[in-house]
Amino acid sequence: MKENIQVSENMFVIPIDMDNKSVEEIARVAALRINEACEDIAKQRGICLDNGKDID
Repeated sequence: MKENIQVSENMFVIPIDMDNKSVEEIARVAALRINEACEDIAKQRGICLDNGKDID
């Protein structure tokens, strides 16, 4: 995963290269990066995204 910048406990900045890219491509990359960031944060906090419960 590319590097995300944590601004505060619950706020992150996800850098995305937008040069010479279509709006659709930017949106697709942003959605994928947001999904990756959410999965990483959930793992760090011990949360299982599949069922919303804590990981034992």
